[in-house]
Amino acid sequence: MSGRGYSANRHAVMGACREDKSRLSANADGLPMLTNEHLSALLAERLLGWRAGPDRYIMADRQWLKRERFQPTKRLDAAFRLLIAARPLDYKLEGSGSGVCWARVRTPEGSGEAKNSSMPLAICLAIARALGIEVCDMGVNVNVE
Repeated sequence: MSGRGYSANRHAVMGACREDKSRLSANADGLPMLTNEHLSALLAERLLGWRAGPDRYIMADRQWLKRERFQPTKRLDAAFRLLIAARPLDYKLEGSGSGVCWARVRTPEGSGEAKNSSMPLAICLAIARALGIEVCDMGVNVNVE
C-alpha cells in the first residue's frame, strides 16, 4: 500500500471522529465529548507520528500495532510511552489512598494537570492539556481538523 493510501485512510478515520463527535453527548459546557479511544489516537498521531486506522496504528516503515495492544488511557506502560514522547520539561504524578490520581505535565508547548481515578487516564489528560487540547475529566473535547 502506498503512502497515499495511508493518507486517505487517515482522512476517513478523522472524518469518522467528526461524525462521532456530532452524535456524542455534551458535557456541562455544551461541548461534545469524544471517547478515550479517540484521545489515544489523537495523542499517538501527534506525539508518536502514528496514523490511526480502524483497528490498528500504522507506525514507521509500514509496521503496525493493533489498537488493543496500545491503550494509553487504560495501561500505564502505554501512558508512559506518550509521556516520554511528549518530552516534558518536568512532570509530577501523585496518588492517594482515596483512589484519586493526579498528573501534571509541563512541555515547551504548555502545561496541563488532571485528576482521575485512573493514573493512565490522568497522564493522558494532562498531556492533552499541555498540548492545547481541550479536555474535561469525564471525556474529551477536541477540535478535529
